[in-house]
Order: sequence, then C-alpha cells, then structure tokens
Amino acid sequence: MIEVIPFDKRTEKNCVTSTAIEKELELKLRLAGLKIYSSPTLSEEEKWEWFDFGAPILHVKVMAVYGDFEDSDLGDFSMGAFHINLSLFEVATFDREPNNRGPAKRWETQELVSLGQGKYSTLRGDISELIDEFIIDYLKVNPK
Repeated sequence: MIEVIPFDKRTEKNCVTSTAIEKELELKLRLAGLKIYSSPTLSEEEKWEWFDFGAPILHVKVMAVYGDFEDSDLGDFSMGAFHINLSLFEVATFDREPNNRGPAKRWETQELVSLGQGKYSTLRGDISELIDEFIIDYLKVNPK
C-alpha cells in the first residue's frame, strides 16, 4: 500500500501535489512489476488493520520550510527547504512474543533539498529520483 502524507498548502500550490506524487509512485511501481495493494482512503486505524494483514506500506513524506526575503540588490524573493522521506514498513513479529506484531521500518532514504522560488517545480524530480532508488534497491533483494 502507498501512503503519501498530504503536503502543506504552499507546496501543493507552488511545487507538486501529493496526489500527483502518489499517482506517479504507483505507476512506477507497477511498471517495475511490483505488486500494489490498492485501498480506498483509510482512516489511521483502518490503515494499520490493512497493514496487519501483511501488506507493506511505502510511506512518503515531504516537510517544507519557506523563507521570504527582501534584498536591496536582488529584490523580493523566496526560498524553500524540503525534507523528503521514503520509508518501507512491513509487519514484524518477535520470536519470544509471536503474538506481538507491529510495523518495522525495513528501508528508508531521505534527502534535504533547498530551492529558490523559480525552481520549486523541480521538487517533483527530486522525489521521483528517490522513488527510483527504492525500486532499484527493492528489486536487488526481491528479483523477479
């Protein structure tokens, strides 16, 4: 299952929408031959029930911080710093407590990107590169 945390309003407006990233991620995973567990929009509780059946969750989160500046030489401008995180969670059990199950982070990558106002649209490419990194790593340990 794919979980893209909704981006803040400014990122959704100026950079890329979380819905677009979710669609791109799903398409890339399907084209790579990875099975996608489709699910409707689920509450937090329902999501973990779904997860408990064994469906892994690929979690995407982008956190953004913006700064608006005034400069006598450059004029008014804005910059954004974006922390992009992709994590794969799977169900884990403990040998000594087999009834105790929970999410375990099995894979993670992250990147910190700083972009000027005119370059916000490139954030989508940065996220896409991390998605490609996940697919390559996943297929290395799970060959077809």
